[in-house]
Amino acid sequence: LDRTGTVRLVALPGAAAAGDSGRPLFDAWLPGTLCVLAISERELVGGRTPIGASGGGGTLLRINMRTGETVAVPGSSRSTYDLAWDAARGMLYSLGVAAAGDTVLMGHEGTGFETERVLARYEDEDLSATLALDPATGTVYASLGFGGIVAWDGASAGLIATEGRVPRRLAAAPGVLASVNRD
Repeated sequence: LDRTGTVRLVALPGAAAAGDSGRPLFDAWLPGTLCVLAISERELVGGRTPIGASGGGGTLLRINMRTGETVAVPGSSRSTYDLAWDAARGMLYSLGVAAAGDTVLMGHEGTGFETERVLARYEDEDLSATLALDPATGTVYASLGFGGIVAWDGASAGLIATEGRVPRRLAAAPGVLASVNRD
């Protein structure tokens, strides 16, 4: 994803058939797109700003890589800027800004992600919040606000204290969570 909103999927060296390295597998201009991730071999989901969502729909966008068709997913967020996909549980997580200006961690379910719910909320706008998903447990982590890391285990949200540090980038692996802090 580049600054102009061009989403390009490229075959990497060693992972592609001989001669396919560097060849674009998918290329589309999607203005206002802030983040994108693959949920299958043929479908991407993107998060976007209201500019990209003009003409109706929400700030989530399903993208068919074979046909180029895009379908807006109805939702309540004013913008969506980070995504995590839990393939084992069929759950899409998003970070975005709600209509009231709060930063929200949302869970999206259903064949078209038509069911959404707020899992955690920070009562202000935090555009540097980020998500990470532990693929072993399905726990999703969000660096909402400045008070710690929110951990959603599928049933409830808990808080991991960060001892005065402000997490700005999270990464997870099975059983491990890493945080790059503002300081």
